[in-house]
Amino acid sequence: MLLADERATKRHPAYPAAKAGDAEAAARLVEELVGEAGIAAVRAAIDATGMGSPPVLASAHAYEREGFNAIPAALARRLSERLGAPYNANIVQTNVVGHTGASGYGRLARQAVFGGDVAVGQEHVMVDDFIGQGGTLANMRGWIATRGGAVAAAVGLTGKPYSAKLQPSKEQLDELRGKHGSEFEQWWREVFGHAFDCLTQSEARYLARSPDADAIRSRLAAAVREGGLRRRRRVLRAQGRRAEGLSAPVRRPGANDGRRGMIELKGAVVVVTGASRGVGAASARMLAGRGARVVVNFSKSRDRAEEVAAACRESGGEALVVQGDVADDSACRRLAREAMARWGRIDGLVNNAGTTVFRAHDDLEGLDAADFQRIYAVNTIGPFQTVRACAPHMKAGGRGAVVNVSSVAGSYGMGSSLAYVASKAALNMLTVALARALGPEIAVNAVNPGFIAGDWLREGMGEDAYARTKAALERTTPLRAVNEPEDIARNIVRLLEDAPNVTGQLLHIDAGMGLLRGAPPTARR
Repeated sequence: MLLADERATKRHPAYPAAKAGDAEAAARLVEELVGEAGIAAVRAAIDATGMGSPPVLASAHAYEREGFNAIPAALARRLSERLGAPYNANIVQTNVVGHTGASGYGRLARQAVFGGDVAVGQEHVMVDDFIGQGGTLANMRGWIATRGGAVAAAVGLTGKPYSAKLQPSKEQLDELRGKHGSEFEQWWREVFGHAFDCLTQSEARYLARSPDADAIRSRLAAAVREGGLRRRRRVLRAQGRRAEGLSAPVRRPGANDGRRGMIELKGAVVVVTGASRGVGAASARMLAGRGARVVVNFSKSRDRAEEVAAACRESGGEALVVQGDVADDSACRRLAREAMARWGRIDGLVNNAGTTVFRAHDDLEGLDAADFQRIYAVNTIGPFQTVRACAPHMKAGGRGAVVNVSSVAGSYGMGSSLAYVASKAALNMLTVALARALGPEIAVNAVNPGFIAGDWLREGMGEDAYARTKAALERTTPLRAVNEPEDIARNIVRLLEDAPNVTGQLLHIDAGMGLLRGAPPTARR
């Protein structure tokens, strides 16, 4: 179903900005083009399917030539609000296909790939801004279906009316197979992962027009080459160079000279959990000072979080305050959704939120299962859940970086409690495993701080024990120092921005405490 005229859409004053990622422009565009008649038509189409409950709306998040297209999400949110249907913002396109302005063969040659969580067992309505040949939505339908969901319908803001049908007719399939043969269909399956019956009507008609299978292969190959050349020429023109004999990588917020494991912070979007104080607050301020747009997450202290956000804005960055306990998976997913709704991208993630109880290690009765479960929920499961929520969006941009804030407790077996030690050891191994799982697009590392001066330790240890431990470390560590929150933040920023080809690493920041013989000095005697 198409809701607006193509010419009116593309001539709308808000269209260029919306297509380039301006969420406010996209919302204005959709509100002005999709009136009550369009909403009623979508409602009637959904009712006609006979679904007992509202379907899940899923928008086709994607990077395009102009930037991150904000229109599909804006349309999905408007339909969600008006129809009372849930909106799943977690399904994202994970590659850049360059379909805008492309030929039919260009669209066929560069097919969209999707990732992200699907609402298992539920009907979905797919939402996109433009339906050309319908291939993007057909691939999205395949992702949803193979992950346990179902697709009831598709809605586009505008497009080609003859391309709105995603299923070829039996007559089209018979014509296509009769003309090009089973051998070519098998080749198609090997190259694109699906047979002819997964084509859209427009795609099937396009292939049927070709004189033979060899001509299709040649035109697809030419489209691949042309797509690469067009992208290369755009970059060179943008840099004022001639297209002959010169090349340069596409440079956009979040990319950093093509080097693996790094993002360019100016213009990038970075989510920082536990950012209302300490290392999280210092990291947020430092990132904003480098031009990043920062999601300032907090669990309890909104006033502190707002102060951090204000400092971020004063230093030249942008900030969005989002409340949420990372132990709650829905809160982690909301973090990602709100970042996407505001800025249309996620480039980096700092998992800083943490908790503990202070218990002597020999006080085994001082801990119970609830202590372990709460500490693990925040310190280990929380980072996993935020990575899971943010990773599809980072992959969609082609690059991302994650820094988990762990602790020397996980390496040295000493810390505030046995439960805390175990949770940080688990986070260290989770870091290594995620680095393997998320490459090559996303680098995952951890910082393992030693003693960090500040309120968190002072409140937990008590003033006297805090002062004695701090003095002992300043007297005995090789560098005669303890950490300030800014010391850890500087290393976090370096891992995000300036650590090429580094992933799966645990960076100990402890002034050499781990080099001491025996157990590090503590306040306990």
